[in-house]
Amino acid sequence: SEWFDYAVSLVVVTNAILTGVEVQVEAAGSSRPIGLVACEYFCSTVFALELILRCLGQGRDFCSKGQRLWAVSDTVLVIFSLVELIVDLTSDEEGGGVVQVGSSGRLLKIIKMFRILRLLRMVRFLSELRVMAHMIANSMMSLFWLFTLLAILVYVFSIILTQGATEYLKEESEDLVVRDRYGALFATMYTLFQAMCGGVSWGDVTTPLQRVGPFYFVFALVYIFFCIFSVLNIVTGVFVDGAIELAKQDRSMLLAKEIQAREASAAHLEELLTEMDADGDKILTQEEFFESMEKPNIKMNMAALSVDPGEAHMLFSILDEDGDGAVSIPEFVEGMQRLKGEAKAFDVHMLMYANRHLLHVCSGLFDWLAENKSELNELGLSVHSFPL
Repeated sequence: SEWFDYAVSLVVVTNAILTGVEVQVEAAGSSRPIGLVACEYFCSTVFALELILRCLGQGRDFCSKGQRLWAVSDTVLVIFSLVELIVDLTSDEEGGGVVQVGSSGRLLKIIKMFRILRLLRMVRFLSELRVMAHMIANSMMSLFWLFTLLAILVYVFSIILTQGATEYLKEESEDLVVRDRYGALFATMYTLFQAMCGGVSWGDVTTPLQRVGPFYFVFALVYIFFCIFSVLNIVTGVFVDGAIELAKQDRSMLLAKEIQAREASAAHLEELLTEMDADGDKILTQEEFFESMEKPNIKMNMAALSVDPGEAHMLFSILDEDGDGAVSIPEFVEGMQRLKGEAKAFDVHMLMYANRHLLHVCSGLFDWLAENKSELNELGLSVHSFPL
C-alpha cells in the first residue's frame, strides 16, 4: 500500500542519516553509542521483514519483469545488512565491543559502504526521482557521444594553441603562466576543459594568449563562444527534451497526473454546483439550473468546460439521469466530466456500438413482425406501414 511504502521510505532515510552519524563518530575516533547500534539493528530487521512481506504479498508479481531489478537489489541489500549484522556481532564478541582491525573489520567497512545504496529505493516511490533516474540511465549513450564531441573539440583547439605557445616560449622562456597553461598538449587540454566547465575563469585562460599573438587570442575566444553558447546549450536542450518525453512515457506518473486532474476537476465542479445551488441543499433543481445559466460567471465556467450554455434544457436532461427533476452532486460531477472537452475515440466507438446494438434489436423486431403479420392483422393491428 501507499502508506506502507511511505513508512519504509522513512526507515530508509533514517538509516541513511544513521550511516552519516556513524561515519562522523568513527572519524572523531569515538566508539559507537549503544543507541546507534540498536537503531542500525532495528533498521536491518525492518528491511528484512519488508522484503519477506513483499514476497508473500505480491507472490509471482514480486519478480515480474517490471519489478525484477528492484527485487534483486532489495534482496542483495538485505543480505548485505544481515551479513553486516552477523560480522558486527562476531567482532563485538571477539573484541569486547570494539571492531577489530583485521579481516572482519575490513569486511564490515566494505559492507557498510553498500548501506547507503538503500537511498536508491526512494526512486521507486517518488515519480520525479524516477524520471530523473531513468533519464540518467537512458542518456548514457548520449553522454558518450557528448564526451566524444567535446574531446575532439578540445583536442583540435589544444593542438593549435600549443603550437603557438611553443613558438612563443622559444623566445620568451620566462613566461611561466603561458608555460604552465599551454606549454604541453595535455596542459592545454586541461586548461580548455577548465574554461569550458567553470573550473577557471575564461578570462584568465585567454588573457595570457594576448602575449602569444592576436590570432591565438581570438582563436581561444572562438572556442569559448562555440562551446558555451552552442554546444552546451544544445546538449541542455537535448536532455530537457529527453526528460519531457520520458515523463510522458512514465505510466505511473501519467496515472498520478490523471488522478490529480480528475480530483481537481471534481472539486471545481462541486464549487460550481454550490454556486448554482440557491437554497444550499446540495441538490440542483431545474429552476435553479435555468436561473443560474443566465449568470455571466456561470456561462464563463461552462464555456471553459467546452459546454454550450445555450442548450440548458438539453444539458439538464443529460445530467438528470434518474429523471427526478433534480441533479445531485455525484450526478452533476460525473455528467459534467463526461461532457467536458471533445469526443474521444472511445466515445465514438461506444456510440457506434450502441447504434449497432439498436440496429440489431430493430432488425429482430422487424423479423418478428414479419413472422406474425397475419396474426396481427387478425387482431386489427395493421403493420403495412413497416418496411418488412
